[in-house]
Amino acid sequence: MPAVPDEDLYDAQRDVYDIVHAAVKDHRKEIARLLKRVRGAIGRDPASWLDVGCGTGLHLQALHQTGIPTLAGTDNSPAQIDGARARLAGTPISVHLADMRTMDIDGPDGGFDVVSCLFSCVGHLHDDADYLRALQRMAAHVQPRGVVIVEPWIAAEDYKPGRLDADIVDTDTGRIVRITKHARAGDLAELEFRFLVSHDGEARIDDWTTTLRLRLRSVQEQLAMFEQVFEHVEFQQTGSGSRGVFLARNPR
Repeated sequence: MPAVPDEDLYDAQRDVYDIVHAAVKDHRKEIARLLKRVRGAIGRDPASWLDVGCGTGLHLQALHQTGIPTLAGTDNSPAQIDGARARLAGTPISVHLADMRTMDIDGPDGGFDVVSCLFSCVGHLHDDADYLRALQRMAAHVQPRGVVIVEPWIAAEDYKPGRLDADIVDTDTGRIVRITKHARAGDLAELEFRFLVSHDGEARIDDWTTTLRLRLRSVQEQLAMFEQVFEHVEFQQTGSGSRGVFLARNPR
């Protein structure tokens, strides 16, 4: 079973990804909530933060606006990294094309105050061994009294296949419709995305479909993996989105 999709599915969404996610997610509000949790975990404002699976840098942009001086991000999608570099141009934020299972990112002496992995990026890790490797690499990048924050994919016990979702976003040049069909194949969630993009003044509609497969795990299964890497871990039901977050400290 592959650990990540064979193709860069985000490349097909390059022109619409940011538009849709900026419309359906409030990245600044999510970061504000996470910062409260970080302060509770480390007892102060963070001075450094590594965002693993940073995508096109929307969370990093929100973090930069809070004044955190040292920020970095990684992603294994060339299309996403291109987007992040364009978005964050002119800032001191460094972004790196890297696999979360093997990453080795330069940071502050002793490690980052916070290492985050948000928006269900760990769902791309289909094999448990790869999930464990990713947690070990996150632990290697956090300072001893820092915190690792992971927003998981929907827990296996909460996933509801058969659902259809639709997002409609109006832009200055037309309309984007994204229809998501949720299915399940064994321990994988299969998300089929159909995009319809209209263009003002043009008699055409762009229409394409991509499929994303994310590994389904229970909260307890994930807690057991965290406990192999960290001395302290807790799952908090209300996180940066609706899926909760794991907060882990004290790497073993």
